[in-house]
Amino acid sequence: METDKKIIIVTGHSTGLGKYIYDRFRIEEENRFTNIKVCGFDLKEGIDVSSKKLEQKIKALSKQENSNIKVLVNNAAVEHIQWIENTSYEEAVKIINYNLLGYFWTARNVIKYGMGEGGIILNIVSIAGKSPMRASCLYNVTKAAQIMMTKQMARELADKKLSVIGFAFGKIQGTEMTRRIEAKILRVRNWTKTEADKYQYSLIPAARALSIEEAGDFVFCIYNYVSKWIIQTGGLSYLTGSVIDCAGGLG
Repeated sequence: METDKKIIIVTGHSTGLGKYIYDRFRIEEENRFTNIKVCGFDLKEGIDVSSKKLEQKIKALSKQENSNIKVLVNNAAVEHIQWIENTSYEEAVKIINYNLLGYFWTARNVIKYGMGEGGIILNIVSIAGKSPMRASCLYNVTKAAQIMMTKQMARELADKKLSVIGFAFGKIQGTEMTRRIEAKILRVRNWTKTEADKYQYSLIPAARALSIEEAGDFVFCIYNYVSKWIIQTGGLSYLTGSVIDCAGGLG
């Protein structure tokens, strides 16, 4: 039976890049098409994407109005800047659960309960998953795992005609996560802001950070391209399984 409503889910949608992507989907999709609904999952609203309870939430959501989940944007993540020997067990569990289990668990439940042929999973990862850095072991490891997860999911889900694409961004100016990371880097590495900026921007040809708008528009541009390809051909875009570097030459 054909579904009446198509759902787009954006995790970590309350601030920064997640909010921009969420708002862009609402403007471009929900406000233009009466059969599309955009939903946000965020810890600030009591939704923990690494929690077992998420399964029932997604299951219930997919049953509403005979709905089909069209798009998942995996964006919810936490930062962690700390030396290995100073990392507590609780910190380690938190970042592994949220950054790794959260991405997997959300995608697993979306696939199991609501995403049919032509569905698209967009994983917001990080160039940190490709570039070792000082005092960020666990964060970088979870980002590396997200990159492999993207590739593995694309391989496993090809027969279901589901597309999975990752975006490896570098520093995005103005986000809450970037502000927290910058503050911790200065404290943990004992740098001044001038020293930190000089180090990072010397490696980037554009000599600046990425804006939230640039990052969000790029995600939406790729989504549009892949979506149109699926509609026109009924097949998978060649981009599925790709993790696109968007880090200004880093990595």
